[in-house]
This record gives sequence, structure tokens and C-alpha cells, in this order.
Amino acid sequence: MQLLKAKQDPTQNVSESPGDLLTNRQAAKYLNCSTVSLWKIRKAGQVQPILVGHKMLFRRSELDRFLGKDADNLYTRKELQERFNLNAVVLLNWESECNLKTFLINGELRYRLGDIYRILEHSKKEVAHE
Repeated sequence: MQLLKAKQDPTQNVSESPGDLLTNRQAAKYLNCSTVSLWKIRKAGQVQPILVGHKMLFRRSELDRFLGKDADNLYTRKELQERFNLNAVVLLNWESECNLKTFLINGELRYRLGDIYRILEHSKKEVAHE
């Protein structure tokens, strides 16, 4: 068993069994997403890796938490179209113009609900100023 330093609190030592720690590729495979999507999920703060030397590893329990909790806030295009009465062209425009982040999970492109709300709020403000 190794002692690892948690990235979010470098003073706190934690011990994990080797099977509970996954590399970037293993974590992406576990989430059934690409390594780019995993990078976006990590950058968005939805999963917290730990550092072992210069190597970034993911706790299986952290990925399970993401799948159970944060995955509920990710929606497919079809789900967003139905929920907000949007068309696919609007979402494609948002992807390019508003830097809308996408996640490829289980073979489907998904969007964070918080990003959609942010863009909708920004759109309302722009309409009000015109």
C-alpha cells in the first residue's frame, strides 16, 4: 500500500489499494468516455484526481460519485431540445460561439445543465439591452 497526497489538500495523506486507483486511460474507459471528455470533466471540477509523484490518478470511488451524482446534470441534445424547446442548430451555434463544453459519455454527446442555464441567462440580458 502506498501513501498518496491528495491534490486538493497536499498535507493530507491517504492510502488506497492499487485496484482503486486508475490512470487517465483507465478512468476514461471506466466512465465509457474519451480521455478528452475526462479532461473536460476534471477541468470543470467534477472529479478530483490525486497526484502520485508526477502521475495523475483517479479514485474509483470519485468516478462512482461522478456517475451517480454529476452525471444527472448532463443532458443529451434531444433531452435539451425537449426540456428547453431548442433546435439542434442553436446548440451547435452555442458550442462554437459560447464555448459550450461537451462530454462524450456512453457514446452520446452530453451538455452540462449549468452551462445551458448560463447561456440562457446571458441571452436574456442581451435581448434586454437591445
